[in-house]
Amino acid sequence: MKQKNKGFSLLELMLVLALSSVLMGIAGVTFAKQRKSGTLNRSVQALGQEIKFVRSKAISSGTSWRLNLNSSSSYSTELLDSNTGQWTLKRTKNLPNGITIPIDSIGFLEFNTRGYMNLNPPTLAISLTNSEASKCIVPSMAGSIAIVDCESE
Repeated sequence: MKQKNKGFSLLELMLVLALSSVLMGIAGVTFAKQRKSGTLNRSVQALGQEIKFVRSKAISSGTSWRLNLNSSSSYSTELLDSNTGQWTLKRTKNLPNGITIPIDSIGFLEFNTRGYMNLNPPTLAISLTNSEASKCIVPSMAGSIAIVDCESE
């Protein structure tokens, strides 16, 4: 009686390995893009929350506060000392690696005691960018913010 060969041939195994390698490569590239996108979205959300925090501190303390976009990689919150008229640094935050604020977005958002915003420059739209995408935070004088894709403006 003849025995049948059971199992897979070398050609079949090589084909399965080649297909799985291609699929793993595609999944790796997609994962890397999603990770960069997630970092950008988290950074935009964190900066948006910081704007809301500064506004609430100005209202609750009865003192002017501002968010200062110091450089392309950091921002800080500052409190106006009513006695000296000088701004006192409260905290500084750095953006994650690869996330930057373009130089044309650098300025500050100052909130008065009623929560209204003074923008400098007056048409400030804060954009955060990585190597593949940009998100913009567009503040209003009343203190609300909108987060949009910069390309859609």
